[in-house]
Amino acid sequence: MRRTLHRFKVRYLNRYEFSSNSKLGPATFVPGFIPAKPCPSIVDALPIDIIHLIISHYLQDDMETMLALSQTCSLLRQQCYPYIFQTVTIGTHPMIPIHRRETGAKPLSISEAEAHLREFPQIADQIQHLRILDIPGDVRRTKLMPEEENNLQYVLKLPMKRLRTLEFSMFIHWESTSDIVWDALCTMLSSPTLEEVVLITLAIPTNIFGHFGPNVKRLDFRGQLSPLESDRALKSCFLPQDLIIRGTTGAGTLLTQTFAQLSPFNVSKLETLDYYARGPDLVLLDEALSNCARTLRCLKIFVASWGGLPGALTLRRLSSLTSLVLTMDIAMIEFSSAEALDRFHWICSTISSLPDVTSLEKIHILIGIGSVDTACILDIPWGELDAIFACSKQYRCRTLRSVRITIYRETAPILSSEFNCLDMINDLPSIANMMPFLMKTGLLELGTMNTDGVYPDPAQALNITPSSLGQRR
Repeated sequence: MRRTLHRFKVRYLNRYEFSSNSKLGPATFVPGFIPAKPCPSIVDALPIDIIHLIISHYLQDDMETMLALSQTCSLLRQQCYPYIFQTVTIGTHPMIPIHRRETGAKPLSISEAEAHLREFPQIADQIQHLRILDIPGDVRRTKLMPEEENNLQYVLKLPMKRLRTLEFSMFIHWESTSDIVWDALCTMLSSPTLEEVVLITLAIPTNIFGHFGPNVKRLDFRGQLSPLESDRALKSCFLPQDLIIRGTTGAGTLLTQTFAQLSPFNVSKLETLDYYARGPDLVLLDEALSNCARTLRCLKIFVASWGGLPGALTLRRLSSLTSLVLTMDIAMIEFSSAEALDRFHWICSTISSLPDVTSLEKIHILIGIGSVDTACILDIPWGELDAIFACSKQYRCRTLRSVRITIYRETAPILSSEFNCLDMINDLPSIANMMPFLMKTGLLELGTMNTDGVYPDPAQALNITPSSLGQRR
């Protein structure tokens, strides 16, 4: 296979010269289309399956070679274009081509994208992942210019028969945006092939969820929602399976609007939920959880350190839950304050609210301590957490396989690569000794790490198992 690939490059590609209007870079260039040519003899001699294997296994990361191949003949163009244009990034803000560079290429501006797609609409058939990006925080730019609106609506309305994922960020005031942009966005969201949507925007009307296509199962929504608008039609009901909600305001309006009585949102088939919010807003989550009690398998609650104590949360109805993540972020709180202990008690009470008969397999507790002295984590009443499991071992421990506690510190981004928070490791055996039941059953896992201010990836933590904890004592 490698010998064939080498012959392919030496005999043909080394003599190729790029056309003057080619722009190198993954999915951010548009090669000049050439008339169909007879295939080179070496191509004719290879079965189409072999050509496909060469391109898919050896050339996916070699964009220059794939671009050259696509310019040789129509057969190789058909094989290369699905990889060249699999992911396309478009910048809607004038500064994005300067500030945002990915994998060695800058995104197309919206005007460039519109011009290229208008000239070569065949490219749209190859796009599987479309990223339309904006820059947040530009208060001077509250709406799109008429030319930008026309360019954007052309791109959004262009049929893309292979589109699977849409990332759309737009930091404008929707009430000051013309209907052509709204209608175009609704058209793309209703695509029958679309499966995943990442929507990052300011105060977009809740009606938007009523335009999602029938196969959209995963939504990552970050930003704000405005109430339903009667003059904007609702096309259908949205039934997500995987949902990530990240609110950017402290009023709880995102959750209120998402699960309002007349909202097109329906969580009756929800399987995973990641919810980032202020503590008091959690009381709004109870009703939503009751509507997906039989289907929800993974629940992650990320509570901000600002905005007040977390509200009571009842998980008693979640009999199908297999994974639970809870957080205690005290990075901006005096550790000795009552609020820090109240947040730990909230974790304990939430776990206590689990049903007696459950399918739960994993519990993960994230504790962010910021610049707090690491010795203070020994003041947490860990025994209260241990007692929850010791008092109900015949039920909660039947399916439970691990209780992982990760203690992390927020550091400057330049230091975040040092993921192992080594100065806390010596305290872990003392913490483990306060939870004898979890230690004895082998359920307890402790970990430490540094992070750059966002909730950490548990996979990057330095985890200490019960056996290794015993060796450290």
